[in-house]
Amino acid sequence: MSMAAGSEVAGTIASYDRSAAEFAVRNASFRPARALAAFAACVPAGSLVLDAGSGPGRDCAYLAELGFRPVALDLSRAMLAEGVRRGLTAPATQADLRRLPFADASFSGAWASASLLHLPGIDLVPTLRELARIIGRGCLYLALKEGEGEAWQERLGGPRFFRYYQVDAVEAAVREAGFEVTARWAGLPGPDGYPWLNLVAMIS
Repeated sequence: MSMAAGSEVAGTIASYDRSAAEFAVRNASFRPARALAAFAACVPAGSLVLDAGSGPGRDCAYLAELGFRPVALDLSRAMLAEGVRRGLTAPATQADLRRLPFADASFSGAWASASLLHLPGIDLVPTLRELARIIGRGCLYLALKEGEGEAWQERLGGPRFFRYYQVDAVEAAVREAGFEVTARWAGLPGPDGYPWLNLVAMIS
C-alpha cells in the first residue's frame, strides 16, 4: 500500500483517531517491565518525565506508579481524549514529536515507546535532538521495530506508516543526536513479525 509523500504522519494519526477506544482496550494489559525498570534506574524518582507518543496513557500510569510526574503528549486528539475517559490524570498535550512545545531542559527523562517508528526516517535524528533539548542531561527510553525500509500496514482504524531500523543505524542516530547508549535489548516480535528494538540513552 502506498500513500502520497508527506502523508505518513497525517494518515497514521487519522488511523489512531478512528480506533482510539479499541486500541486502548487491546493494549491495556501489556506492561513493559524491563523498560520501566531500566528507565527508573536512570531517572530520579519524583522527576517530571515526558511520555512522548502516549496514546491513551497506559504507560503514563506505569510511570506515575514508579513515582514520576508524567506528562502525556500525543498528536492524536482522540487518543488523549480516550485516556482522559479511562482515568488519565497526567497533564496532556496534543503536539507533534518533531516540534515539542516545551522549554529546554524542562524534563528529566523522555519515554518514547513505539512512537518515533511512525515518522519518516529523515525525521529520526531531528526528533531525537528535540527530545535531547527538552530533557537536558536526562535519560531517554526508545522503542522501535527492527527491520528494513518502511511500509504502510493495514491496522484497526486504517493504514499506518511504519519505519523499520537496524540496531546499528538506531545507535548511530542516537549518538548523532547527542546521546550515549547505556543499555539495549531485543524484544519479541509483535503480531506483525517485526522484533522490538529497545534502547536507554543519556545525554553524552
